[in-house]
Amino acid sequence: MTFPVAAPGNSSSIASCTSGSRVVTPMPCSEPWLNTSPIRARRSCSTTTPSPVREVLMSGRDQIDDLRALVGLVTAHEQWRGGCLNLVASENIHSPLLGRLLASDLSGRYGDYSGRDLRRRRYQGTRYITEIEELADRLARSMFGARYVELRPLSGHLAAIAAILALARPGDMVLEVDRNGGGHRTAAKLSASTHFPLVVRDLPFDPHAHTVDPERTVALMRELRPRLVILGSSTFLFPHPVRVVADAARELGETVVIYDGAHVLGLIAAGRFQAPLAEGAHLLVSSTHKVLPGPQGGLILSDDEALITEISEAVHPGLVANHHLAHVAALAAALVEMRETGDAYARRTIENAQALGAALAERGASVVGAHRGYTQSHTVVIRPPIARRRGPPPGRARDHAHGSDPGGDRRCGGSHCGGAHPPPPRGGHHAEGAPACRRAACGEAV
Repeated sequence: MTFPVAAPGNSSSIASCTSGSRVVTPMPCSEPWLNTSPIRARRSCSTTTPSPVREVLMSGRDQIDDLRALVGLVTAHEQWRGGCLNLVASENIHSPLLGRLLASDLSGRYGDYSGRDLRRRRYQGTRYITEIEELADRLARSMFGARYVELRPLSGHLAAIAAILALARPGDMVLEVDRNGGGHRTAAKLSASTHFPLVVRDLPFDPHAHTVDPERTVALMRELRPRLVILGSSTFLFPHPVRVVADAARELGETVVIYDGAHVLGLIAAGRFQAPLAEGAHLLVSSTHKVLPGPQGGLILSDDEALITEISEAVHPGLVANHHLAHVAALAAALVEMRETGDAYARRTIENAQALGAALAERGASVVGAHRGYTQSHTVVIRPPIARRRGPPPGRARDHAHGSDPGGDRRCGGSHCGGAHPPPPRGGHHAEGAPACRRAACGEAV
């Protein structure tokens, strides 16, 4: 199965009701109507056009100019990003089917429910919505080998926040990966808001192995007896020692291990990274749109009924009311796609990332984890030269190097794919990734 990307210059996928290979929420009228006079626009727009758009088209030039500017900006964005090799490790490309589902009638519907019973809906007209969510629930549990799943978080961040709010109390001790280890630092951010103060300490991190240090972590856990230990990283090169940490948590009795798998969920789904629940983690929290090429959103997986019940009560109604039903349908489609093609996709994604790391190292870049093959995921991390560390911010340097900045030099032509012909390093200590390149069918089709 291939996953095509809209060709540069094809603006019909943005403004037309019959879109191209990449599906974007369609405009009710096609783009030419926005490039004409208000009188001609009024004549062109059929009586079946939704009334809000018909009123805009009949109201004058300013409104049409605004719509034309909006469509032009979206078109320009898609042409620009579609013509560049995206090495942002946390972004991906979803299939046209997912785009259709995200733009379906579900996007405007409500179907929220309390507790864990998917059939106890607060709104009418949810017969098929319930069946869609039951299908997504079954697919997620099957793919990740979990007894329970919570699909309502609107992001991976909110999924982690829900777990913390449900299982910790103000003043509790939380251990999590620090910034140097690529940690998302969810507990630290929540505590910094002053609304939910926690005592947050950094997990010991081994920079040479680029993973959590298991021995020092167990010693710290025995000393501090934390309520929560949060594993996971945004620069997730190598698996974290889940089994060792989970065994120590069970020894302590009251410690819960949360695995933030947002950046490697697609690799976990394909069995190509690690299986955190099978290794003893109490919870797997994640976003659904990074290496897993799904819609933006979040999920929580667990084998512990008591824990997931507490968390579901925190999710609804505490953090989420309407949980964006089109996202649920699109996530179900992404899980089916991963079931059918995920093994080859994940394997080639990792191979591309390893090839990228080796090629960058050959060209003089200081690539983290060289002694371990650079990476076991989709991510490659580069250390900037000391002389460059006082220069522009790493993100800006990376944007210029990879065409993610309109003012950059745009050295990101389509030939740069998965490390075969990588762009020269320009400084910038950051994660570079291969999933979008893999999804864009660079090289073999998935």
